[in-house]
Amino acid sequence: KAKLIKQYLLFLFVALQVLPATAQSSVWTLRQCVDSALQNNLSTQQSENNLDINGVALGQSKATRIPTLNGSANQSYGLGRTLNPVNYQFITGNIWGNQLSLNSSVTLFNGFQTSNTIKQNELNYESSRYNLEQLKNDITLAVVNAYLQVLFAKELVLVTEKQAETTTTQMNRVKELFDIGLKSETDLLQLKSQLATDKLSAVKAAGQLKTAKLNLQQLMNISPVSTFDIEYTSLPDGALSFPGNANDIYEKALTYHPAIKSKQLNTQSAAYGIK
Repeated sequence: KAKLIKQYLLFLFVALQVLPATAQSSVWTLRQCVDSALQNNLSTQQSENNLDINGVALGQSKATRIPTLNGSANQSYGLGRTLNPVNYQFITGNIWGNQLSLNSSVTLFNGFQTSNTIKQNELNYESSRYNLEQLKNDITLAVVNAYLQVLFAKELVLVTEKQAETTTTQMNRVKELFDIGLKSETDLLQLKSQLATDKLSAVKAAGQLKTAKLNLQQLMNISPVSTFDIEYTSLPDGALSFPGNANDIYEKALTYHPAIKSKQLNTQSAAYGIK
């Protein structure tokens, strides 16, 4: 039984060590990469916290319209010669004392300061929401760009390896012709030099692929693993077509772009701050 337990514990330990690497060795899609980056990015988490802080500030400013109510209770006991709290005369004996208080207050008018503060905090909350949306857009674009860089690097590796294979086939053929005297040694040496250049290009392409994968994993904020790979994604039909002209796209960006909306809300918030 002791031997079986040791074997079981050893198997469990090995499984736990292999499990994290296996979980990250699968092929990642573009959507998975974007979701991982949005979930793990520290700037996104900080922006979400700022949104919560502005939400709390908005709730606190609205709560200032509610009347306040405070109460307190106090009990005292005296033994021996004691000062009577009612008539402030010394008495001999035991005395009990109870004190109760209750007070309330409400702001009737303060120059619309409460209303302006609430409106300012509402604008600050909406601005922080647009800031979070803009940050997510930036992260998404960065991940998409890094994803495309990995795809480009993978294609480059295939091209350089294919070129090296083609040059190797040509060199072997020229060597056979050189052996029977139909090609000069110069022709053979030129192909050997070209093959060395092609192999160097293949090595550089492989290095670029590793760098591109590492950059993508850093954007996703996950632990880099050598088994990381992405799914090949083809563009759907019409993906490169844009509705309207450049002016139409620019006008829509002014209306819907989160960064523009955030700055506009910040301007309105500053105006209420002055009020």
